[in-house]
Amino acid sequence: MGFLWRGGCRTKTIPPSTIHHPPAHMLDDFENRLIEGDCLDVLPELPTDSVDLVLCDLPYGTTRNGWDSLIPLGGLWTEYLRVAKERAAIVLTAQGLFTARLIMSQPEHFKYKIVWEKSKATNFLNAKRQPLRKHEDICVFYQKAPTYNPQMSEGDAYDKGVRKDQLTGSYGDFDPAHVKSEGGRYPTDLVYFKTAESEPGEVWHPTQKPVALGRYLVRTFTNPGDVVLDNAFGSGSFLVAALMEGRPFVGIEKNDDLERFKSEDLDCLDVAHRRLDRARRRLVRSGEDPGEVRGDGAPEEATPEEGRTPSLFQDMQVREVRGEAWS
Repeated sequence: MGFLWRGGCRTKTIPPSTIHHPPAHMLDDFENRLIEGDCLDVLPELPTDSVDLVLCDLPYGTTRNGWDSLIPLGGLWTEYLRVAKERAAIVLTAQGLFTARLIMSQPEHFKYKIVWEKSKATNFLNAKRQPLRKHEDICVFYQKAPTYNPQMSEGDAYDKGVRKDQLTGSYGDFDPAHVKSEGGRYPTDLVYFKTAESEPGEVWHPTQKPVALGRYLVRTFTNPGDVVLDNAFGSGSFLVAALMEGRPFVGIEKNDDLERFKSEDLDCLDVAHRRLDRARRRLVRSGEDPGEVRGDGAPEEATPEEGRTPSLFQDMQVREVRGEAWS
């Protein structure tokens, strides 16, 4: 079947006959769009060598929930390596057995992993049988060395003492030089970020990642204007991170068999657009231009009763109620 393209003013169904044909779309057709569908059906439509960073929280397959079903990694890597530019990083979160599966699914391009230390532990049901789980892995793959902007942390300045002057010392002429550190610290492969529960706003998805972690990774592996792909965006944390950092994005989500806390159905596209809409308004208030996010979703704020302009999704709901169709 086809996939749903949640456009800024319509929901467009891509006919099944077009799926798996050679990509004929320009990247502009996909930038800042939320696309509903199986990523293995959608990714073949993206242009080759069009993405600067793949940043995705893939299903780990560690639960029996339908939304946590593993995406076949063979087909996924075929598309990742096609759509990603030669110097793009492919950054994927993982944990436990899925980390091993993920690394061994593409050992040629696996380079290293970053360990995310979380503020809250999980797995309390097994606390008497095994240690609580307080970290997840971030696996980094690439074909050729990608953009890498080390996110420096601040520390106290210190004196490194007297060392060989590397600029002038050669052929036995080693002048001593006094070396001082201004206090900047390079990042290690262990990073600490609070979980999504500790961030402002609601927690929508069972495995929702913190926006702060996403922003850190986006800043590390891209420059402003680079395109970020998340092919299983869930509640949209990594898309919000891209927007906040001035990077256009392409978001894909199957949006299937998902409930919020097992009590209510969850429409990931609507939730993601709410969060993006709210982030966009924050950027506008701060004087930045976040650009247009094209997709459906109702904002959590800005209702007509409050004197604000309703979002496109609200306007679309009104049109549907009135029986007016979008072209």
